[in-house]
Amino acid sequence: MSRRTIALIIGLLIVAVAVSTALMITYPSSYESPHSANSDSEMFTLELEDAFHLTGAVETDGEEFIEYEAVLTEDGERYEYYTTDDMVRETYREEPDGELYRMYRYADEKDAESYQQRIETTYESRTIVDEAQEGDEIRFLVIEEDPDEFHGTIDTTETMLLNGIRTLPTYERVASDDSASVYEPQEGWYNTSGELSKYRITDASGHVTVAPETYSVESADVSVQYMAVSTYLDYLWGTEEVQSIQTTIDVADDPTVTEPEWVDEIRDEQ
Repeated sequence: MSRRTIALIIGLLIVAVAVSTALMITYPSSYESPHSANSDSEMFTLELEDAFHLTGAVETDGEEFIEYEAVLTEDGERYEYYTTDDMVRETYREEPDGELYRMYRYADEKDAESYQQRIETTYESRTIVDEAQEGDEIRFLVIEEDPDEFHGTIDTTETMLLNGIRTLPTYERVASDDSASVYEPQEGWYNTSGELSKYRITDASGHVTVAPETYSVESADVSVQYMAVSTYLDYLWGTEEVQSIQTTIDVADDPTVTEPEWVDEIRDEQ
């Protein structure tokens, strides 16, 4: 074999090694799929009993995104609390077929005006019985005559809480017995076919405790650091912002309701 041929082969090997090394540095060797890619039979759910006490919250970068509480007692008394950074909503019903009482507080005047317009044009079953300025917030007291509305809002918020634990990480089962299974979130590189595409999860901690056969969540406290990056270089260079996300869920079977003080104000207006 001539020296020229040997030199050519060595040169090609050097190029191949360089390319392979660059690819190893640039792209992860494998990707994980998030829990949301699981089959429906292995997906975390929330299967609430006829009586329950559900609490949950989602925080992003240490700031509250949503906080939620829903209670249903055995005799049909119901209460719901939902808040974001600029709105608070409470809902109460004393009896299964009774009227639904609502209280809204808005920090932004435009949001308050928008809600008032929706009452007048969209929510025909709702009536504003009182509007008042309380400090920097505008408060509405509302009567709702739709008996199915309470469950509708619970279903919507359930989905938001479940998405907080299902969308980003995958999980490893770390304990299991006849009463419960415990899962922990996993760090790694992820690839999805949806809007998130490729991303990196670090500082994953916490747990999800579920019923072993139904995967219904009994409690969860999951924290992750999320970065939308495709390569190691993006990750090392910090070209994208890191977002911390914490989701908590707790389901208890000892529901009790304390009637909100504003309920009497609605009764007085009727």
